Amino acid sequence: MFNDRDLTIMGVGAIAAVICLLIPSLGLVAKGIIAFVVLMTFMALALIRLGPDRVPMEVFLKRRIKFATQVRQHTYHGGRDAAFPSTHMTKSPSHFRPLSLQLDDSNIYWVVSIWLAVVGIYFVIWLQNGGAEEISFWIRQL
Repeated sequence: MFNDRDLTIMGVGAIAAVICLLIPSLGLVAKGIIAFVVLMTFMALALIRLGPDRVPMEVFLKRRIKFATQVRQHTYHGGRDAAFPSTHMTKSPSHFRPLSLQLDDSNIYWVVSIWLAVVGIYFVIWLQNGGAEEISFWIRQL
């Protein structure tokens, strides 16, 4: 199930996608494409998990920045000559996954519900801006 962090990020993304309707001088299709990209970006940000322990992006970045800026007290080179680096791999490449999405233990219905809400709002706006006349034209043609 989603936690509050994921729902908050996806909710902000849905609101930002709806706000894309306010972009002036663009057609509805262009606004729809922009909204789709915005919504998918926010959903990816909500579901992305990084690092070996699969933590959210902000926790991962906080750890990386903290590690990069902290002072090292000791350095151990292992007694090997730097001119001859070892070609031995210590980790198996099959276990290394730098990026994943947390979809296995989450409820995907929330993602679909948010997306359908945005599409529904766009459909209502399109109907209001002349889509009803277009639908009636095509129905009369049939």
